[in-house]
Amino acid sequence: MEWRKKAVNFGPLPSLLAIPFLLLIGALVIPYNIVAFGLQVRRERRFQESMKRLGRTIDWAGFLHTLAERRGTLIVERFSFEGPIRMWWVQEDMKELCPYPLSDWFTMLRDERFDGPRNWFAERFTGTTGKALLVIGNSEQWNSIRVARPIGFRDDVRWIEVPPPRLR
Repeated sequence: MEWRKKAVNFGPLPSLLAIPFLLLIGALVIPYNIVAFGLQVRRERRFQESMKRLGRTIDWAGFLHTLAERRGTLIVERFSFEGPIRMWWVQEDMKELCPYPLSDWFTMLRDERFDGPRNWFAERFTGTTGKALLVIGNSEQWNSIRVARPIGFRDDVRWIEVPPPRLR
């Protein structure tokens, strides 16, 4: 026996009553998103300034110079689909150096078996005591070396994408 869900038809009056409710929700969501985005941008600027004070940044010209020398790895630390996304540069080849098996970002984000590599990257490279340099570049500069969206780079860019450690 096959079960089918029966469509629910509310009729014209309840549908008309839903319109003001949907407009109210829309009116609340838009300002919330604007404020949330502004807070995220502000937080990232403060983080960038703290990395500058620690001497843990590399400007765009320095980053392009290391790319031309074909050394190092770009670590793309993505917190979620919406961001923030932090770009870090290290001198080493991360795929050779990392003692853990790696996967794509989304798998590493969801699967607890990848907590080891997430923590390893944060402790040694992207965390506050790590040695990776935060790359300072604007979106136009980043777009000059990207080949696909949301994340993908030219063939001469060695890169790896990782999520940050889980919050406990």
